[in-house]
Amino acid sequence: MGVGGDYLNEEMQDGIAGIFVLNRKEWVQPQQGPGGYRSGVVYFSKLKWLIAVGPAGSDYSTDGGISWQSISADGFHAVKTGQADGSVWASGAKRQIAKLNY
Repeated sequence: MGVGGDYLNEEMQDGIAGIFVLNRKEWVQPQQGPGGYRSGVVYFSKLKWLIAVGPAGSDYSTDGGISWQSISADGFHAVKTGQADGSVWASGAKRQIAKLNY
């Protein structure tokens, strides 16, 4: 799974995510991508979710990136899973740090 977009147009949703299909050796577009420019994506193995973050909000996918739902309007720049407890951490502007509570 890859995410991105236009950081100068954070709300644009066209072509901002792609799923690499191994047996076809090609990138495909999801049916419904994240809600705008996203700067990071991570796989949350506890719930089998993909979580994408960006300055305009965060989204999650329960179906391998085919469709996405908003999880928060808070902006973040990076996302990472914790090794010890399988948590998800995000960081953003102005020293903002968040932990996913599920």
